[in-house]
Amino acid sequence: MARASVAHDAHVAEPEAQNTFPTLNGFESKHYPVLTLPPEIVSEIFTCCIPPYPLYPPLAGPGSPTILTHICRQWREIALSTPHLWRAIAFPGSAMRMPLDDPLLSDLLSRSGSCRLALKLIAVPSESQWAVMRAHCARLEFLKYMVMTTTIYPPYGVGTPMPHLRELNIWLDEDLDSDGAQIAWELPLLHSAILNDFAAQCLILPWAQLTVLGLVRVYLSECTPVLKQTPNLEVCELELYFDLEVGNLSSVTLPRLKALVFKAPNSNVPSTAEHVREVLWVFITPALRILRIPERFLGPTPQSSLASFMTDSGCSSLQTVCITGFRKRVHSTLYQEALPRAVAVSFEDMS
Repeated sequence: MARASVAHDAHVAEPEAQNTFPTLNGFESKHYPVLTLPPEIVSEIFTCCIPPYPLYPPLAGPGSPTILTHICRQWREIALSTPHLWRAIAFPGSAMRMPLDDPLLSDLLSRSGSCRLALKLIAVPSESQWAVMRAHCARLEFLKYMVMTTTIYPPYGVGTPMPHLRELNIWLDEDLDSDGAQIAWELPLLHSAILNDFAAQCLILPWAQLTVLGLVRVYLSECTPVLKQTPNLEVCELELYFDLEVGNLSSVTLPRLKALVFKAPNSNVPSTAEHVREVLWVFITPALRILRIPERFLGPTPQSSLASFMTDSGCSSLQTVCITGFRKRVHSTLYQEALPRAVAVSFEDMS
């Protein structure tokens, strides 16, 4: 009886399956005719395929706007006529050269139309390449420029007026023969800058209008002349080398600073006595809310250094303190005991 029941069920189910599978097969064979979408919709879809501006997509390969031009002729035309796809460009190259001929460079820059631009250069352009790029400087909004190998001072582009530039990240090669000459750079909208040590020495930026500043691979004695010109800073990040003598430095007042971040080269390496320096005494930051600092920058008695800093700076708004890098001198609880209860203390191993 059981076998008969199974056979009956199978006999009944067979017509149902025949009715079902054709429907599924038909469904699977039907695709939306994407080539009939209006160009405006396709353009919006393309824009969602790359990182949001001003992040830099790769210039070629997966994730690049270029790959969208390889699908079909219709989509190629749409991609090339969508300026927002081409407004953030990370040019290829090495420290020695930028392997783009002038016509291709001109074509890439022109694809963004009248849009603002974000450019990343890891090679110094040649004279002819810079002649092509100069025509687009008025549209530059974000510039990352790594000038690591050149004999020209100033390098092409450095010092050129860029009326819409908002963020600048520039590294200059310390082997450049500057003869001590500084470059005044007219950047009326600049509010954020990241500079290495040599760039900080060579460039004269509109320091007073900056709200964000990062100084990389610098000595504290190199920082203070710049920081004294930045009264409107709200965020400051310093990667410090160790000054042998810092006692003759004068304090720096940053009345609007909300976040102060210190970094140390090899901060995960155990500190020796010569690698322990107290740096907070230089800074007076009454509006500070966030502090990140390696323990070695807090001197031989880190918890006392923090407590003195809060008192001297009058930073009653301090909310979080993060101790980074290698730690060995102070038990974690002593930090919290030295600070008001309202201040949250955390620890982060940078290794």
